Amino acid sequence: MPVQLVNPDPRYANVHLIDPAPLGYLHLAANTEARAPPGTRAASQSDQHQVLGLLKWQARQLAELHAVERVTLYDAVAFAPPGVTARTGPRR
Repeated sequence: MPVQLVNPDPRYANVHLIDPAPLGYLHLAANTEARAPPGTRAASQSDQHQVLGLLKWQARQLAELHAVERVTLYDAVAFAPPGVTARTGPRR
């Protein structure tokens, strides 16, 4: 299936995609650590636990479906932006 970028950014290189597994994937995610926009409050730790609890509940519901082969839930610490490599020393 061809991908059409709505707002392409020339700073990022093109990626080479492979065909997905025949079963497909469903990705549910929440970002609770991002900086809050001005005029709003940042997510508290209890808010973060509530969101994680909701995702766990949704994962259990999905796991009970006959069409679902496997459900994996994880808490990611950080993701590097595309095209960024590890740096040694401080940024200038």
